[in-house]
Amino acid sequence: MAARRPPFAGLADDDFLRVVAELGGTPQEVMRQRDLMRMFLPALRADFHLNESYRPLPGPRLRCPVSGFTGDRDPEVTPLELRLWDTVSDGPFRMRVYDGDHFYLTGLPEPLRTDLLEDLRTDIRQTVS
Repeated sequence: MAARRPPFAGLADDDFLRVVAELGGTPQEVMRQRDLMRMFLPALRADFHLNESYRPLPGPRLRCPVSGFTGDRDPEVTPLELRLWDTVSDGPFRMRVYDGDHFYLTGLPEPLRTDLLEDLRTDIRQTVS
């Protein structure tokens, strides 16, 4: 599932942190703590590099259930793009769209928690049957 934005994990530190700040999700009070941000920089950069360099492995499709989650105002992925995860498995696909942006899951809102548990219980029941 290709991203719409160019990769930025390899940018210079200040440019990388500027893009991270633009994504939101990190309070400005934290972003202003330069020493703190430099401490987290390797982990942040690795996370984005992993996402930007992901390529599916060759071979057969998965056979397990897949659940996809997004926020209805997520600038990184639309519901239509999320639906593409349906192509990775022959198992059932569930798509859930929540109120929010890219960080809709902050604090694990009750609807998301309920849906995660429901999906896991359903998948376990189907596996055991």
